[in-house]
Amino acid sequence: MTTRTEQIASVIQRGLARHLLPYEQEYGIVTIMRVVVMEDLSEARIFVDATRSGRRLVETLNRRVGVFARELRGIMTQKRTPKLIFRLDEGTVASRRIDELLEE
Repeated sequence: MTTRTEQIASVIQRGLARHLLPYEQEYGIVTIMRVVVMEDLSEARIFVDATRSGRRLVETLNRRVGVFARELRGIMTQKRTPKLIFRLDEGTVASRRIDELLEE
């Protein structure tokens, strides 16, 4: 990622963080693990994790991308807001599974 895409990723991560707090009641602790912005700024992949039902959380967030995009337009300085795509951070899912196996 270039400096510009890293800056945009940072703005997206900070801007979305407070909007994910209401989801914690249903999904547990919700964390934005990282944001990857494409070089052409066309889309941003937001990798999230939750302590409960991470896959359902991602489905819910992807249904609400329009709301999040409107919120980000208010704080971003560029003309176009990247298309937001929420993904489950598979790395944390795998490490959680390994921890479960080790405990058995």
